[in-house]
Amino acid sequence: MTDSGSRGVSRVNKVILALERVSFLAAMVVASMLLSIALLSPVSLASEAIQYHQELGRLARAVNEAVGLPVVIDSEGSVGAFSSIAVDSRNKVHISYYDESNGNLKYANNTADSWQNCTIDTAGDVGQYTSICVDANDKVHISYHDETSQDLKYATNESGSWQNYTIDNSDIVGEYTSIAVDSHNRIHISYVSYNRWTWTRSLLYANNTAGSWQIRVLDASGDVGYSTSIAIDSNDKVHISYWDYGRNNLRYATDVSGSWEIHTIDKEYGHTSIAVDSHDKIHIGYVSWNGVSTVMKYATDVSGTWLNFTVDDSGDISSQTVSLAVDAVDCVHLVYFDWDDYALEHATNAFGPFQTSIVDKVWCYYASIAVDTDNLVHIGYCDCTNVYLKYTVVLDTPIPEFGVMPFVAMVFLATIVLTAGARRRKEH
Repeated sequence: MTDSGSRGVSRVNKVILALERVSFLAAMVVASMLLSIALLSPVSLASEAIQYHQELGRLARAVNEAVGLPVVIDSEGSVGAFSSIAVDSRNKVHISYYDESNGNLKYANNTADSWQNCTIDTAGDVGQYTSICVDANDKVHISYHDETSQDLKYATNESGSWQNYTIDNSDIVGEYTSIAVDSHNRIHISYVSYNRWTWTRSLLYANNTAGSWQIRVLDASGDVGYSTSIAIDSNDKVHISYWDYGRNNLRYATDVSGSWEIHTIDKEYGHTSIAVDSHDKIHIGYVSWNGVSTVMKYATDVSGTWLNFTVDDSGDISSQTVSLAVDAVDCVHLVYFDWDDYALEHATNAFGPFQTSIVDKVWCYYASIAVDTDNLVHIGYCDCTNVYLKYTVVLDTPIPEFGVMPFVAMVFLATIVLTAGARRRKEH
């Protein structure tokens, strides 16, 4: 047998072993959960749900490893910084990122069922602070910073080919960009300007809702606007989270009332990420300081008033890597880097209280998360050890139509069938 043939058999065996493990443990989890429903108290049942999530997380990692995830998308030079991810209507993945070696904006996608990447802008040192979104026609839109000219730039393939535009060239602008698209395929971008005389930043907002680009200052009350994140609700109202660096506060700006309002939500220590759910409720992930270490926190107005929760205080959370998304059933998903575990981690409240799982044991920054219509969680990030762009998926989430229990049962039944088939193939 050739070396390639041996490797192929080895890979198949790994998949078989992973599926066998899924079958056995899923069966145990299903039995445990069914027994819990019949016999246990709500508190005990919640404990069983947590155990279920932990087991499913371990199984998901085993399957990922067997099928070759995470995958390196781009390793040409030092690439992957400032990565941003989006999913289109066909659940295809799009990632924008910075090519540090050449100072270029790059873009990758798997629309042809295999990963392809290309360079979008090479004019000077461009591509830092990228943010990506996909419109209703599956056209791609990217905002980013031009370090050479200190401008805000925007790239799109809306016309069928890639075009680059300078949106704001007033002094020093364009860091910490975040982009979103509304129901009319109009573009909204939040970003910051820098005052070289006062050494402070302000929050700015640009949109092309009137056909041409309009720019306004939303917050200039000190040193604000760091780590902006933007989202649009079903009424095309704008929601922006950002870091008030001067006061170490999480701030939130919105025009939902018809005029812009700014609110302080909590104390904060770094990156923010915002999303809007199907009921137009707001969800924000951010890093905060608890007096001992940096912790992962989450704020929402889902109850009608702002509440905040600690998601993960078990380690020292990086203030540079936080990304939040909401799935089809309004469950929250967070991705961040934990220095103590030295790992990229995923947290979700899909099964009740937030539970965490390790995505990749690697030093990474610039992780970005998106959830597709099947509730599959997609993550793009920079492997900082090798300076590669990497991608993976998270499987420990319920599918939208059925919830937790039928999902466990489906995993169990599907893996039994797959394993039986794999054994038959192996025997023959």
